[in-house]
Amino acid sequence: ALLQTLSKVQGDGEPALASAFRLLLMTGARKSEISDLRWEEIDLERGLITLGALRSKTGRKRIVLSSAAMDELRSLQPKRTGFVFPAKRGDGPTRTLQDAWERIRVDAGIEDVRIHDLRHTFASLAAAEGQSLYLIGKALGHAQSRTTERYAHLAHEPLRTLGDAVTQRLVTRPE
Repeated sequence: ALLQTLSKVQGDGEPALASAFRLLLMTGARKSEISDLRWEEIDLERGLITLGALRSKTGRKRIVLSSAAMDELRSLQPKRTGFVFPAKRGDGPTRTLQDAWERIRVDAGIEDVRIHDLRHTFASLAAAEGQSLYLIGKALGHAQSRTTERYAHLAHEPLRTLGDAVTQRLVTRPE
């Protein structure tokens, strides 16, 4: 529902706004890491966003971009300097994500979801796909592994699949 609503927002003449929310979903980044993103922090050839120590809650951070995230950024490249999501007035970054989110989440029928929940969605989907808590923590930029452990309960299904595969191998083992 959210992705459909973002497509509608894009079609309604707000492609950068839709891209900001898609990047939040595709990277697990914090809101300010995307809203304040500068073109010089992006290396599309290497598929990285590099944030300085003052730009991330946990210090210097690298965000590895998926192919889809890189495509999303390429679609926004008319300006190669300054902020990726500039304010409509003035020289700073956009400050309208929260207001836009209030409208988007209602349109999508997800009224009790915060912007920060997009970060949790990224981590939850990674855990459900069987990704290690170590890698999820690295992707989110967690300084402490204990912070990532809240997603451990979501990784049960991949563990069950692993157990089933081992058991199947034991059961079908030739005599």
